[in-house]
Amino acid sequence: MFFEECKSDIAKTWKGIKSLVSFKPKSNHYPSSVFHNGQSILEPRIIAKTFNDYFVNVGHNLSSKIPQTSKSYQSFLRNKAVNSFYLNPTNPKEIVNIINGLKNGKALGPYSIPIDILKYNADDISTPLSAIINMSFFQGVFPDRCKIAKVLPLYKKENVQLCSNYRPISLLSVFSKIFEKCMYKRLYKFLEKFNILYKNQFGFRSKHSTSHALISLIEYIKKELDSGKLVCGIFIDLQKAFDTVDHEILLSKLDYYGIRDICKDWFASYLKNRHQFVSLGNYQSDLKLIKCGVPQGSNLGPLLFLIYINDITSIFEQCNVWLFADDTHLNFSSKKISTIETVMNYELKHFVTWLKANKLSLNEEKTQMVLFQSLNTPPGNITIKINKYKLNCSDFFKYLGVMIDKNLSWNYHIEHLCQKLSQAIGILSRVRNYVPIESRISIYYSIFFSYLTYGCLVWQFTTQSNISKLVLLQKRCIRVMTFSPFLEHTSNLFKELKLLTVEDIFKENILVFFYKIDKGSPPLSIIEMFDNLSFTHKYETRSVKFSFRLPKVNTYKYGLSSLRSKGANYWNNFVTISNSKEFTSLKQLRKYHKNLCLNEYM
Repeated sequence: MFFEECKSDIAKTWKGIKSLVSFKPKSNHYPSSVFHNGQSILEPRIIAKTFNDYFVNVGHNLSSKIPQTSKSYQSFLRNKAVNSFYLNPTNPKEIVNIINGLKNGKALGPYSIPIDILKYNADDISTPLSAIINMSFFQGVFPDRCKIAKVLPLYKKENVQLCSNYRPISLLSVFSKIFEKCMYKRLYKFLEKFNILYKNQFGFRSKHSTSHALISLIEYIKKELDSGKLVCGIFIDLQKAFDTVDHEILLSKLDYYGIRDICKDWFASYLKNRHQFVSLGNYQSDLKLIKCGVPQGSNLGPLLFLIYINDITSIFEQCNVWLFADDTHLNFSSKKISTIETVMNYELKHFVTWLKANKLSLNEEKTQMVLFQSLNTPPGNITIKINKYKLNCSDFFKYLGVMIDKNLSWNYHIEHLCQKLSQAIGILSRVRNYVPIESRISIYYSIFFSYLTYGCLVWQFTTQSNISKLVLLQKRCIRVMTFSPFLEHTSNLFKELKLLTVEDIFKENILVFFYKIDKGSPPLSIIEMFDNLSFTHKYETRSVKFSFRLPKVNTYKYGLSSLRSKGANYWNNFVTISNSKEFTSLKQLRKYHKNLCLNEYM
């Protein structure tokens, strides 16, 4: 009987979800024609070939157009690493763990077997596979059959007939992934052990996230604005950065950072002689050689890219740099616009030289500039040029999914967020008739809660009027979920559903963040932003119980309304009433805080 009820619920859920416009399945249909080099191509096999030619050559063609410079990339490399990378052999146990960590149902590239079958036979194949991988390590050779990628064009936007409006999705052999995961673990451990990667590089790194990048950037801007300075922020847009990576330069930089001898030979073998083909349904193109770029869809590709651009910070003498993979943001602050103008133009001139030396292409038109300033500061004229292209001063820009405006009012972001939340409510209103309340709560967390909480640690200290908009939308969402009247009071509904209000959700995110800092889990660059008294004192004092020392501030909007001040103060108050140092896990902390909040709901 229970099984029949579950089947019925599942059927109703699927029926409701299929009716939603927002839940469109990924299309497997490819264009019936493409327009390339002034010709319209109709034959599927030729379309596949055209896509492959475009994807293989886009990086090389872009790189060939980059102007030459008298400076070599080597001139920016200083203080060559003393330590050398050593490859420890793998073993069957590690191979079994890697295989079991692979996700079932993932699309596979050539020379693969289904992952569920691979897992079933993991114990049998782990010993010979570990021997093969060790032989690859010790001989410095990566198997050729693991260097062939199956590419699926994924449509992005605009004209469906243009190859440039498609993103290549590369599928590699499952065995290539096992090889790469073994190498990745060793290389990443080496880079972290000797602090080789730039501290403000937040992309593709363990324990680093977009939230950390946003917190680091916004807290810096608020600190500078609180001290009465102006902050000039420039978001750099690089064209096809992963595709234009020069193999010879990359190998030279690997040697510079300590990956030498047989280890360097392995990476040379890994990068060279790579091929790909495009698959469109039943049609496939011929294999084509990839001339430059890091392998797309690989485990090692992103990490190799981080190494490739790691010396970018060596060119800046006064600017601060934030990186999330190739997303580059520059900041410089001063009380005088003239100083900002002089410094930024000087720094950007050297930055363009570095790009040319490293064969990376700049997209000047998509590069944005914002002059962060308080509302009381009179607007001033500023002229910043990059590669002789004058940058227009924008009111806001989008960085890692968050709309950051020049006054940090967050009005643009809240407006954008309200649209997303309204769409989520629309989805719930259409599906609620088909699913039980448990499923409605799951959908709430998936499409409403996830939007509401993303990046909230940086923008939740916005104006009360902005927060009120979110509160009203959440109440409307709760009423829709429970089929309640439009004017129904929601306090009891929150308590009945065991859901937190907007304000309490934000507070919980603060507690989780500072709990992690107290435990030392975020990146060191984030931990160093906060004055943790438990790190300062090795013995119990009256002030240790407050955990974080509050900074001295000058303004309410940028000083007091910051994570370093308001967030830390909330944590300190929570510590006082709950003695949170006794919490042994985040789950326990969340449960305690949630019960406190629910008990206050009428």
